[in-house]
Amino acid sequence: MYTLISFDIKYKTNQVKIENILRHFGLRKIQNNTYIGKLNNLEINDIKDNISSTINNKDTLIIFV
Repeated sequence: MYTLISFDIKYKTNQVKIENILRHFGLRKIQNNTYIGKLNNLEINDIKDNISSTINNKDTLIIFV
């Protein structure tokens, strides 16, 4: 299923880490902080697990499925 992920990250180093994670899963950048691609439920859960250790309380991440 197509998945759209948008985020707003306070620190640049964390933003780069998140972008690398999203590119690793085959998502492509469509705007500054927005990525899209085809993912299954397992991949979405893996992304959530990987990103949850990187984001802070002031950061925002939205996943549209």
